[in-house]
Amino acid sequence: MAQSVFIRHRKGRGGYQLCWKEQGRERTKSFKTRQEAEQEKHHRLKLIAQGCTPEPFDGLSTREKRDLFFLHDRATNNGYNLWDAVQTNEKLLSSERPPAVKISEAVAMCLQDKDTEGDSTRTLQSLRSVLLRFAAHCSGKALCDVKTADAVAFVDGMDISLRTRLGYLVDLRTFCSWAVSKDLLKENPVIAALPGAK
Repeated sequence: MAQSVFIRHRKGRGGYQLCWKEQGRERTKSFKTRQEAEQEKHHRLKLIAQGCTPEPFDGLSTREKRDLFFLHDRATNNGYNLWDAVQTNEKLLSSERPPAVKISEAVAMCLQDKDTEGDSTRTLQSLRSVLLRFAAHCSGKALCDVKTADAVAFVDGMDISLRTRLGYLVDLRTFCSWAVSKDLLKENPVIAALPGAK
């Protein structure tokens, strides 16, 4: 237990730093003298021995505490409850968010639709190959969470020519455009990955 709270001498800055673990994160507090640091160390060890754990908000930085204070102050001055504002915002965000469909499920639906629309066998084979690899690359991820960076990382992770890379991105763009048309995505993230995109 004694090792969970320790003092570090800061030679370059001429002081002592008390270090401890709290909620899985290292916390520190600086002191000018070793005696002050030792007093705080014994105090913290006593609290640990008594089973007292600090409140979760004790781990917030001064800036985070200040921001929360200003939010609370603003809500009070404007006559609304901060929790009501948070809950209203969460409802708004959840209503705007497309349904969470796994990429692998969306790929199967897209390929089925493309087949029904009469796309050629060769087009479907090419699309299927790229989309199944992309789904494996983003294994377990929801389609609504796909970002431009996912498409870029997918093609960057392969040893392919620039022409093949462009073809893969075009297939991903087709897939994401289909998803936008089905309200599974708000916008097509692959467009920004294509050459010439602004």
